[in-house]
Amino acid sequence: MNWTNLQEIEQKIVEKQYSDKEAFHYFLGSAILYTLSYFLLGEEYENGYKLVVIPALCIIIITSILSFKTYTKNGGTDFFKDYFALNWVIGWRIFILGLFFISLVIILNPVFFHTYDFKSFTSENSPFWVGFELGFGTIFYFLLYRSFKRVSLGKPYKSKR
Repeated sequence: MNWTNLQEIEQKIVEKQYSDKEAFHYFLGSAILYTLSYFLLGEEYENGYKLVVIPALCIIIITSILSFKTYTKNGGTDFFKDYFALNWVIGWRIFILGLFFISLVIILNPVFFHTYDFKSFTSENSPFWVGFELGFGTIFYFLLYRSFKRVSLGKPYKSKR
């Protein structure tokens, strides 16, 4: 994996000497850096590394590797083209599900959560937010893995209409 030589990477791409496996390593490195930057820049995660950051990194690394291995083992090609399409659709579904869940909590707050302080959004003070972030992240990557498995086997999702 090349860390700094842009000319070498561009040359490999132009000469079509750039494999899916190499591209996956760059993708995984980018995903790890993106995840770390998301958590490191937020003040609310000062003490929450053990609660959120480490499990989030584990979820991303493990499911990304499993998705790539399953996809390539079953003869899938164009991993990244398929990844971005699946990521987009599943991401929107999880986003809408998250909005619904948060709306439900806000609506039910006076009834069930009247003693809970939602003003402190810090993960180290709130098992609710830790569970929310890790739960939705786990669901997202699990659905992404299942989609890759179906696509690589040539069995796309079929809704029961």
